[in-house]
Formats: sequence, C-alpha cells, structure tokens
Amino acid sequence: MQSYALGTPTADHLLTLTKLNVYRALVSNTATLGIPLSQMWDDEALSPFTHVFPLPPMAKPQDGKSLPLALQPTVLQRTTPHHPWIDFFPLPRMRDNLIRALSLYDEDALCVDILGFWEPGSRHNALLVWGDPADPRSWEVSESFLRNWRWVLHGCPELFHSTNYWRAKRGEKSIRVTC
Repeated sequence: MQSYALGTPTADHLLTLTKLNVYRALVSNTATLGIPLSQMWDDEALSPFTHVFPLPPMAKPQDGKSLPLALQPTVLQRTTPHHPWIDFFPLPRMRDNLIRALSLYDEDALCVDILGFWEPGSRHNALLVWGDPADPRSWEVSESFLRNWRWVLHGCPELFHSTNYWRAKRGEKSIRVTC
C-alpha cells in the first residue's frame, strides 16, 4: 500500500479499488448533478436535464453551486430524452455519443463492462477512476473497454491522455488511439 500512498498505484491495487471506484464515481457525480440515486435503477427514469425548446437556464446541483464544467449538460442532453445514467460521465462527447446511438447498443452489456462487480464472472472493470469523479483526468479506460466500445470514446482525447498518464504511473505502455 506504500506505492498507493506515494501516488504511484500498481496493478495489485486494481483488484479491489476498481470494483468500487466506478460505483463511487456514479454515486458522487449523480449527487453533484442533483439526481436521486434511485433514478439510476429505474428503467423508466428520464434525465432531469432533458427539456424541449426553448432551453431553460442551466441546471444547478442541490447545494446551489454551479456544476463542474465536465458535468454540465450538452445541448444534446438537454434536447434528447435519455436515461440519467448517461449524465454521470465527466466526458461531454462520450455522453453525446451514447445519446446519438441510444437504440443501437445493448445498455445492459455496457453497464456490465462499466460496473463489472455486478456480474459474478467479471474479473475487471472497463473504466477506472483514480480521483475526483467529476474530473476527466481521474478517469482511465481499459484496453478491453476500448476493444468493445471504441465508438463511445470517439472525440474524447482527454480520456486517452488521462489513461496514458495513469498507465505510465504503473509502468505500463501507452494506449495509442486516434480520436
């Protein structure tokens, strides 16, 4: 654990941390967004950011502070009905990619890849969160997620910069991707 305390996480930390950190990120970011956690498990829930024209003033979290830039809803989020689970990612382009393709992918399969601990046979998480979940620099994408869901990350170079930062901290090779 000394390497973790020194800010140089190693692969053995992934065994326990990643199983809970993405869930922690979901809980934290939904709270920041002012979305009740119960809506995440309600299949019929709609994002509170979805409105019809004209666009209302920017939503505020429950404590009245402005939303972190990376969590502020995009125009597409505000104009296209979607489930609130999409809103918790601190990557606006990723959220838009998911909304544009809503009927074209298996949401359950994506959820299993993101929150692998819900699936008994899952040995990994496809996304890792090493710090503040509202900060894209805290997020890392695994090679398995990239293989299965590359299209979700199109136009998200900040995620690949962050991923390679965290991989370098562990002495792993960079992931080379063109966005």
